[in-house]
Amino acid sequence: MGAPARRGRKETPLAPTIPAQRRALAQALRDLRSECGTPSYRDLSRLAHCAAGTLSEAAAGRRLPSWETTSAYVMGCLAYAERRHDTAAALPCWRERWHRARLDDDSPTPTPGDISRRGVPPPAAPVRHASRRVRPVAVTVLLLLTLAALCSSDRQHPSPMTGLYNVVLVAPGGDEQRPGLAERLHQVLGGRLQAWAQADPAVQIRSVRYAGDDDDTFTRVAREHGADVVLRPMLRADPHTVTLSVGVLVTGRALGETPEFAGRHDIGLTEPFDVVDRNPRVSERLADSALHYVDALVAFLRGLGDYALGDFPAAERALLSADREFAAAGPHRVRRAVVDLMLGNAVGAQGARRADEAADHFRRALADDPAYRRTELGLADALRAGVRCEPGEAAAGRLREAADHYRRSLTLRSAVDPAQAALLDLKGHLGLGLIDQCLSVIGTQRRWRDADTHFTEALRYADAAARGDGGRHARWLAAEARAGQALSALAGDHAYDTAARGYEDALTMIGRIDVVRRPYLERTAVFLTNLRFAYAQLDRPQDLARTDRRIADLDRRLSDLALPPGP
Repeated sequence: MGAPARRGRKETPLAPTIPAQRRALAQALRDLRSECGTPSYRDLSRLAHCAAGTLSEAAAGRRLPSWETTSAYVMGCLAYAERRHDTAAALPCWRERWHRARLDDDSPTPTPGDISRRGVPPPAAPVRHASRRVRPVAVTVLLLLTLAALCSSDRQHPSPMTGLYNVVLVAPGGDEQRPGLAERLHQVLGGRLQAWAQADPAVQIRSVRYAGDDDDTFTRVAREHGADVVLRPMLRADPHTVTLSVGVLVTGRALGETPEFAGRHDIGLTEPFDVVDRNPRVSERLADSALHYVDALVAFLRGLGDYALGDFPAAERALLSADREFAAAGPHRVRRAVVDLMLGNAVGAQGARRADEAADHFRRALADDPAYRRTELGLADALRAGVRCEPGEAAAGRLREAADHYRRSLTLRSAVDPAQAALLDLKGHLGLGLIDQCLSVIGTQRRWRDADTHFTEALRYADAAARGDGGRHARWLAAEARAGQALSALAGDHAYDTAARGYEDALTMIGRIDVVRRPYLERTAVFLTNLRFAYAQLDRPQDLARTDRRIADLDRRLSDLALPPGP
C-alpha cells in the first residue's frame, strides 16, 4: 500500500436531498477510498492526474462527476493500494454505477439563483420511466448489451489503456530509404519510456504500428488506445537537410484541467543533408545526439504531467531539464518551440511577478517558430498579466504591445481541427477585450464600447470551441467574455440591469464546467461580488439576499478546497 494516510478533516456527511443513485455513487467512492487506505486528496490527485478539488467534489455528491473524473478517482485509489491489477475488472462495474446515477439524476437544470445545486446538463432526450423500481433492471439490460457489443468488437479494436498517464509510441515513418536513424530513435525512446513506466506505476506505455503521420492518424491512435500522448519518430529529407523529428499529440485528458494546449506538436533535430549522407562519423554523432533528444522528450512528458496536476514549479523543473537536454544535443538545429511555450505557461502560472520571465520564454518560442499561434497568445497573456489594471497605472505601452500580439495571432492559421482554431480565435478576441477594458480603467482611453465589441466576437466562437478537447476551457473563456460585457455595462455605462443579466449568464456558464478548480471558484467569487453591487444599485433586496447566500455557499466551498494534509 502507499504511504500511510495523513489525518485531516472528515468529509462532510452526504446530504439526504441528493438523488438516490448519485448519493450511492458518492458513498461508494468514499468507501473505496477508505478501503484503499484513505489516501489524502493531494496524494490521490498525484496518482489520478486530476485536481484534488475535482476528486473531493466527486465524493461530495453535490453534482454528478463526469465519467472521466469517476474513473480517475477509482484508478487513483487502486494505484495507491497497489491494486492496479484490479483496474480492468473494476472499471466496468464503476461505469455501471456512474451510468445508473446519470439516469437517476433528477437535479433541475442549473439556474443562476442556486449555485450550490448546479449539476451537469440533463441528457437531450431523457427517458421517463413509469416506475423508479424498474429502472435498475433497464439499466442493467442496457449495460449488458453495451458490454456485449464492446466485447464483440475486441477482436477488431485494441483494448483501451488503463494507466493514469498513457503514452503510445508509433513505429517510425518518413523517408524509407534511410530508416536507420528514425528506427534507432524509436528503439531508444521506447527503452527510456519503459524505464519511466517501471519507475512510476501510474505511467503505461504501448508500442504500435500505424500507416500515416497526419493529424487524423495521430487522433485515431489516441482514440483507439485511450492514449494521453501519442509519439511518432519521423525522418524527413530534402536536397539540403535531413530532419529527425518526433510528432507529439497531446490529448485534452493529458493536460487535465488545462486542455487549451492539447493538439499536435513537432520537435525536430536538423543537420545538413550532405554532412549526414557522406560522413558516417557525423551521422553516428547525430544518432548519439538523439539520445539527449530522447531524454529531453521524456522530461517534457513529465513536465506535461506536472502541469496537468497544477504543480507548476515541478513542471518548470522538468521542462528546464528538457531544455538542457535539448541543448546537450550539440550544434544541431533543434525545433523546441513547444518546450518554451510550456515553460512560459508553467512560469506564468506561478503569478504576475514572473510575467516577464514567462514573456522571455514565449519570445524564444517565437524566434524558433514565428508562426506558432499559441506562442503569440502566450506572449500577449504574459504582457497583459504584468499590468495592474488600476487608475494611474503607467503601462499603456505594454498593453498595446500585448494587443499587437493578440491581433497577430488572429491572422495566423495552423494545422489544427476547427474546434481548436475556434478556441484560439476566442482567446485572441477575449484578450483584446480585456486590454480595452484595462486601458479604460487606468484612464488612458475610454474604450468600453471597443471592449464590448471584442467580447461579442469572442462569444461567437464559443460553441465551436466547446466541441473539441478544449471544451471545458472554452466554456470558462466564454464565461469571462460574458462577464467582460457585464463589467463594461457596469463601469462604462452604469447600466446595472444589463450588468446583472450579464453576470447571471456568466455564472451559469462557469457553473456548467464539470470539474472543480480553485481558479473557477475564485472567478465565480468576483462575478458574484460585482453582481451584488449591481443589485444594490438597482435596489432589489430579494436578489441581493439571494446573492449573499450564494456568496456564503461559495466561501464554504473555497474553504473545503483548502485541503490541509488530510482527506
